[in-house]
Amino acid sequence: PLPLTLSSPINILPSVASSQCKGEIPTSERNDFLDAHNTLRSTISAGKFVANGKQMPADSNCKYGGTWDCDIEKSAQKVSDTCIFAHSKNRTNLGEDIYTMWSSYKMAFNGMAKKA
Repeated sequence: PLPLTLSSPINILPSVASSQCKGEIPTSERNDFLDAHNTLRSTISAGKFVANGKQMPADSNCKYGGTWDCDIEKSAQKVSDTCIFAHSKNRTNLGEDIYTMWSSYKMAFNGMAKKA
């Protein structure tokens, strides 16, 4: 089986529309990643996030939603292409969410945001 590693290119600063990126991720899947990311941030901000059965305190620093960043997508793809499950080096003010799954066949991106 081959690993599929995804790094999430979501930025909390203004960026171009995800439909303008030239990567392999379909615009609909980019939007699914953004929706999942922003829903989680909203849940954390409102104090409604539950981890290991315990409700976590609200975090007002988490209230701003993200936008898609094409440059970060390119960088994330480079990390993913190495097939090494590790964060990239020299990440200044940039977090990474990494998700890996194994498959012995070529996989489509559709639905990957919801699986991650």
